[in-house]
Amino acid sequence: AIRLAHAAPLGAAYGGATQSVLAMATRRGVPLFMFCDPDADGEDAKTLEVYAELADRVLTVGIDKLSILISLGGGAVANVCGFIASTLHRGIGLIHFPTTLLAQCDAAISHKQAVNAPHGKNLVGSYYAPIRIVVDPDVLQTLDDWLLPDGMGEIVKHALCQDSTLLKMLDEYDGPLTDPAFLERVVRRTIELKCQVIDIDLGQRSLVGVEQRRVGVAAEDYQVP
Repeated sequence: AIRLAHAAPLGAAYGGATQSVLAMATRRGVPLFMFCDPDADGEDAKTLEVYAELADRVLTVGIDKLSILISLGGGAVANVCGFIASTLHRGIGLIHFPTTLLAQCDAAISHKQAVNAPHGKNLVGSYYAPIRIVVDPDVLQTLDDWLLPDGMGEIVKHALCQDSTLLKMLDEYDGPLTDPAFLERVVRRTIELKCQVIDIDLGQRSLVGVEQRRVGVAAEDYQVP
């Protein structure tokens, strides 16, 4: 059985496509179910309450060790689905289909699956590898304008810590962030850099991982005058 989970805002952009996939799966005799949380999105969806509700819905329709959970959305969707997949039946199949720049460069690539707790972010989670990650930079053309600069922060972080050539390219680039060739180039390179860190240290506790988090926190806290 396959479970497809996504956030409510994706309905307008991918509703037709997901319905086509559902119909195709039915014709081929593959049980495929879709879950959508209409009330929570982004960080609001990364709670123990949402995790428990979605896990219960998945278990209610039926699941076994051969089931696969597919996340379709941004980083929060990937995190919640990943944590569900890592815990049900002590681990079922997981496929990420990230639809935001940040998710394509970070949340869907990293093996870190987590939800937030009252005491802080990402305090309840696991390290769990997806069986497949599908990254298509073309879907980024459906994003609101502000989401591309938001995701560029992750790319800059990896460039600062790991690749001076990428950093120089980003500094000299004066074209639109929506350019497909530019997005494919930077997404591909950032994924390569992320995988280098994962290969060295799954938990990203190495010097590179620590420095990336320090750079990321500083960048997030910085306020433009």
